[in-house]
Amino acid sequence: MVVRNCFSSRVMICAGDSSGCARRSLSTYFATAGPCSRLPLSSSLMSARSIAPPLMASPFLSSATDFSPISILVVCPPVATLVIVTRSSTVVGISDGARQRPAPLLQPYVRWYEGYRLTGFPPGQHLGLSSPDLTVVLSLDQPVDITRAAAPGQQPGRFTALASGLATSAVTIAHDGNQHGIQLALTPAGARALLGVPTSALGAWVVELEDLLGPDAQELLERIAATPEWRQRFAILDRVLTRRLFDARDAVQMDARVAHAWQQLVARPGTAVRAVADDLGWSRRYLTSRFTAELGITPKESARIARFDRSKAMLRRPEALLSDVAVRCGFYDQAHLAREWREFAGVPPSRWRQDEVFPFVQDSGA
Repeated sequence: MVVRNCFSSRVMICAGDSSGCARRSLSTYFATAGPCSRLPLSSSLMSARSIAPPLMASPFLSSATDFSPISILVVCPPVATLVIVTRSSTVVGISDGARQRPAPLLQPYVRWYEGYRLTGFPPGQHLGLSSPDLTVVLSLDQPVDITRAAAPGQQPGRFTALASGLATSAVTIAHDGNQHGIQLALTPAGARALLGVPTSALGAWVVELEDLLGPDAQELLERIAATPEWRQRFAILDRVLTRRLFDARDAVQMDARVAHAWQQLVARPGTAVRAVADDLGWSRRYLTSRFTAELGITPKESARIARFDRSKAMLRRPEALLSDVAVRCGFYDQAHLAREWREFAGVPPSRWRQDEVFPFVQDSGA
């Protein structure tokens, strides 16, 4: 097994449509993959981490236990390709894409852009798990097929471009083993500045992006679909979102005190809600009222979502023990970790590790 280290950011391991590489022998794949250097690599992920550490926390990589029966082919950033093969050296799935921070002016509102193309994986279901980010997805192939929504009462639906708020339960997404699109991770401030609504207006619902962006949603889809390279696609996002930011400069912004409370609870593990309220000079009840009105979840729920998200990122590492994850993420014990996973994901973490075989971008863990 090898890691192929591309020296040009424009060299893809499978030029053009990578679907043609699926389910071919690894030797055939190497023979046609293009001009990349090869570095020896054992099939263990630990060896891969020593060579390409920036990719180890990437959503291009599937859940931790996926790696026990398979080997991996990785191309280093800014463009990354993951080829998953069986022990018999048959390619069973390819994931390629790129991640990039938005333009500096947009960074308080969008944490990152993530482009992904997934081909040749077995059909199945993916769990879109709770995250401190609001999610925007632009599908460049078939629509995102949501078979079970997080919001009570929302019916299944298919979305070419979608936005969703903050949820305390998982979304179930059906797939045929192929996905192609871009995901944006928005901050709560980005909901007002770019989507034109507070985070609470979305709640746990998944909605059509066009309902929020109007004609800009279709413009994004059409221009990005007509552009082949990830960098150029991200530049289109920068231009359209910057234009929206200037158009909304007179709109109501997120209250700075609520934003401060959010930052404290999400970015500082273990911060008590009472301590945040005292810091603001508010009662806990008043903080909860203001916080929920803006974000649609309570301060306690936001801290729990952030803790759950950290555990999800750690559980992607094959060497991570559940007991260690529980301690490092601030759970009381492993049983507490399992209870939170059952509530947020509907399954215990060990089951998620076993079942999540599709390296899907919606679980960023970044």
